[in-house]
Amino acid sequence: MKRILSAVAIATTFAAFAGCSGSKSATAPYGTGDPGLGAAGPTGSVSPFLTDGQAVMHGLDAIAARSGQPLRVTQVTVNAAGGLIVDVREAAQHGLLSRYMVASNGTILGPIPVKLVSGGVVRTAADIQHMVFDPKAVPFAQLARAERDAIAMAKLPSLRVSQWDVGGLGPHSRRVMLLENDNGRRIVVLDPQFHVAQIHA
Repeated sequence: MKRILSAVAIATTFAAFAGCSGSKSATAPYGTGDPGLGAAGPTGSVSPFLTDGQAVMHGLDAIAARSGQPLRVTQVTVNAAGGLIVDVREAAQHGLLSRYMVASNGTILGPIPVKLVSGGVVRTAADIQHMVFDPKAVPFAQLARAERDAIAMAKLPSLRVSQWDVGGLGPHSRRVMLLENDNGRRIVVLDPQFHVAQIHA
């Protein structure tokens, strides 16, 4: 399944987001990322959301304050070039998904409507209900430990986490990290407790 944004929404959102994230006057309410674990973004710094599980949990709290509680999501994603990106089932209308983006300087963008599409068909409220999960049940406190383990086990020099993605709580739900260096990459699959389950070239 994939989520679709209009071209205008994508262009507007990422232009605004990049401008906020790159501001020289931006503060760091979520702390700073660990350059020993995470890849640097376009500004040269590491997003705190990429390596710090506490920052992720605080970012989710900020989204919940805007979107409504209880927070139920279909995906939580971070990449080196951006911030925390979360697809949220709207509390008041369970058939709707909205995307929220949190920059490391505290700026929150959203809600931006998204559609869940599979096989060219827009999925229903029942499909969304089947996919949603409580992000507070994800062991984000173990994020840095999982990254250290993954980098050590991948056995390539200078690997750093450039992206991670969580799509559920179950044993077969998507939980992946992308490790990269100048010469290669590794895809790391995590189990529900954020232990390394598989590493793929």
